[in-house]
Amino acid sequence: MILSFIFISFANSNFLFSRTNSNFINLLELENSIEKNDLRNFYKSSSSYEVLINDEKTTITLFKYSYKDENIKLVYYEK
Repeated sequence: MILSFIFISFANSNFLFSRTNSNFINLLELENSIEKNDLRNFYKSSSSYEVLINDEKTTITLFKYSYKDENIKLVYYEK
């Protein structure tokens, strides 16, 4: 009974480490693609906002780049 519990725990910790390592590598690749401005893996949308700066209305357009898979959700905004 104790031996089977140790084996299951060891197998489970290996699986969790492998998954965490995979997520870390994926995040590094996403960060590199943002730095290179290679955003083909991201979904792009835009929104325009009117803001008041020094009593003057200004329209600002924000671009939202989002990436989502089963383990990671990443959102990146750009003006």
